[in-house]
Amino acid sequence: MRHRLDAAISSSAEIQHLNKLETLLEAIPDGVVKVDTAGRLQSTNEAAQRLLVRIASDASEAKDILRPVRATSLRARDIQGHLLTADTTPITRMLRGETLSGQHAPIIHFPTRDGQELYLQISGAPLQNEFAQTVGAVAILRDMTEYMQRRRYLEEMLLQGAIEQRRLRAREERARHISALVADSSYSYQLRVDGDIKREWTTDTFSRITGYMPEEIDRLGWLNPVLYHVDDQPAVQARREALLAGASDVREWRFITRNGEMRWLRDSCHPARDQVSGFFHVYGAVHDITSHKEAEEQIYQLSQQLSVTFAAITDGVVVYDRDGRILQVNQAARELGAFDLIANFSTLPLAERIQLVQMRSDQQALPLERAPFYRVLHGEILRGPQVEDIFITALDGRQLCLNVSGAPIRNLADEIIGAVLIFRDMTVRRRQELRTQHALDALLAMAEALVHSTEQVTFPDNMADQAAYISRQEAVQHLLSLTRDLLGARAACIVTMEPEAHRLAPVAVMGLPGEQEERFWADMSRAHLHDYFQPELCELLLAGEPVLLDMAELPGINMPTYGMLQMLVAPLHIGEQCLGLLAVDAPSVEQEYPLHEALVLLKVIGKLTALVIERERLIHERIIAQARALAESEANRQKDEFLRLASHELRTPLATIRASLQFTRRKLNHLQEQTAQEDPLERLEEMLNRGERQVAVESRLIGDLLDVSRIQEDRLELQSKLCNLLDVVRNVVADLQAGNMLRTIRVIVPEGEDMIPVVADVERIGQVLTNYLNNAIKYSPVDKAIKVYFELEETVVRVAVCDDGPGLAQEVQTKVWERFYQVPNRIVYSGSSGLGLGLYICQKIIRQHYGQVGVKSSPGQGATFWFTLPLALS
Repeated sequence: MRHRLDAAISSSAEIQHLNKLETLLEAIPDGVVKVDTAGRLQSTNEAAQRLLVRIASDASEAKDILRPVRATSLRARDIQGHLLTADTTPITRMLRGETLSGQHAPIIHFPTRDGQELYLQISGAPLQNEFAQTVGAVAILRDMTEYMQRRRYLEEMLLQGAIEQRRLRAREERARHISALVADSSYSYQLRVDGDIKREWTTDTFSRITGYMPEEIDRLGWLNPVLYHVDDQPAVQARREALLAGASDVREWRFITRNGEMRWLRDSCHPARDQVSGFFHVYGAVHDITSHKEAEEQIYQLSQQLSVTFAAITDGVVVYDRDGRILQVNQAARELGAFDLIANFSTLPLAERIQLVQMRSDQQALPLERAPFYRVLHGEILRGPQVEDIFITALDGRQLCLNVSGAPIRNLADEIIGAVLIFRDMTVRRRQELRTQHALDALLAMAEALVHSTEQVTFPDNMADQAAYISRQEAVQHLLSLTRDLLGARAACIVTMEPEAHRLAPVAVMGLPGEQEERFWADMSRAHLHDYFQPELCELLLAGEPVLLDMAELPGINMPTYGMLQMLVAPLHIGEQCLGLLAVDAPSVEQEYPLHEALVLLKVIGKLTALVIERERLIHERIIAQARALAESEANRQKDEFLRLASHELRTPLATIRASLQFTRRKLNHLQEQTAQEDPLERLEEMLNRGERQVAVESRLIGDLLDVSRIQEDRLELQSKLCNLLDVVRNVVADLQAGNMLRTIRVIVPEGEDMIPVVADVERIGQVLTNYLNNAIKYSPVDKAIKVYFELEETVVRVAVCDDGPGLAQEVQTKVWERFYQVPNRIVYSGSSGLGLGLYICQKIIRQHYGQVGVKSSPGQGATFWFTLPLALS
């Protein structure tokens, strides 16, 4: 048949079955058609096309010729001559569920296009899907025109014989002669009132079909049940009763020929009563339909094979009609989508079914027009590159990845009447691909950890061993995090192990609750390998093999299990040495990987972790050596720089003091020698003032050194009390203004504020402000005013000293707070640059007051140094 099934059937065996079926159907002399529920043709063989095209007014209408609604326009009649209606056509009866076969198969008269007549016997049965719903029908069209012409002719002859008894023999001879000329076998016998049958004549064809000579039939007896299959004997009795009642009868039965062969015969007989004798003259015709029945049986067997094959396919196969309704679904598809959980799932609209299974692509909901069924029903063939993976949620909640292929089903007019889709479950393979990709990504990340160095780690003084340990712990912590993500483990840990004593030392742990983690660090520091592992497991671990540890069978007494039942443990093995162990929670891992895969993967991770630990150890040894050398070099540099600064800064005031004292001594010795115009006391007072100022400078430098020493030893004590910050600032400014008469220092007080309460050490805050102001005096021109202003916030007060000096570059603004740091090439307008300790001490003092320090400056724009203090709000 011309049926578009190749797109729907993927296996070669199914295609071979289809080819056999098509060849068989084309070989059948009768027409075979398949119609949908509306009576439209879906497929036909060539014999059917030849018959139907004779009825249709043109070739384009042949596909709708059997539709019930066409019955009236075709002027079709049954054998009794009644016009057919839409409700009485054979197709309508089959679509209502009737099976038309044997005597129930009607013969219909159709006028043909060329004005002739066509008699078709229409037999067949409805087609049902797996839900017992009628989805169409299959009908067999047998051309009975010649038979009906013969029958009509015989009936006319019989009628004329009944009227004209005298011409009966002549007519019988003529009928016998005609019957001998046709392919069907004809016969005539006389049936007496008492039921006795006497042959009158038969054709040679009858003898060829049955194998019996007429005389042999006479001896055996006509309608003898032994001549028929045992299952057809009730039909033989029904034939006898029909003839005795004077009724025509048509039967299909199995006749046992003389050589024992079983042949299917279509036997039609028509009795005519002799009004004189009361006997019936029976005229009949036999048609050998054995090949037709064998073809039907082959079709049935092929249909059964296709049904069994359809059900046995491991992929889900679903057949849709052109509206997207499910016509047929195999068991694999039912189980895949759990469709049986919703009784009417197959009858739901296509869009609703898509919504129920949450069809999506790349985690995005799949629009209806992109759904595979929609695309196929609109003409796409999904195969090769067009095959698409989609994700659905089965009706039982399972998340599935399906590979969907399919093709449309077309009728003879090349119209799409449905679709076949094949769903292959790719969930396991998809999960394996993701798992493999995840494992590869994690292993690559671990490999990167082997490549990337951590040489920028800063180690505290005299704590090289602790710093190395901390650095190693951070690197291993990263590896442990990657391991947990890769294996999906709930908890994991890494411990190192002493080579000889096999004593364990915890390095990293993840996934344990807080209390259990604290206990882990404490317990594991006292544990040995044999506390957790039996001797045979110890041997495997020391040999570099991973093991599965049952926490219920620990050799140690009362060893903590941390709520875990089983653990996967891999050694951290390098060469012949076991550096430690990597352990993860087994039950959670087994949800992601089979046990053997998890052990192999953990072994690889253990080797990578061991390499990282060993690399970290070697790197840290080198870093520690470099750090020590660098620290010694920096210490020597700072010491030399400090000695240079100290010798210069301390000698300068001393030289001034010495010169002032020498000058004073000379003035006293030559006091009497001075002229009257000179004022020696004024000159002496100036020298004494200079000496006092240098003594103050010397005292400040020594004080700075003492403060730095206290800070380093954490002995900088504060005498805090509640005070008015405005008064503190005013007093400091007044003192500095008195010693620097040429400078202008402006204090800008917030409007309406006469008190800013803080809890602070007044002397230390004054020391900070003095340092800020002295720096402003040193590094700004004499004619430029210095401003001190306040900013009140919710809980703190900000004090800022602003000058119009050369400013600071961005890169040195953080360095000025470091010990001994001095801005290079900076212009000093008055005084000396100092030891580079002032701002360092200011920062420490303010931080002890829970405040902050900072600077805002740009080159050429001056500088603003500020500090904050908490307000005393209560």
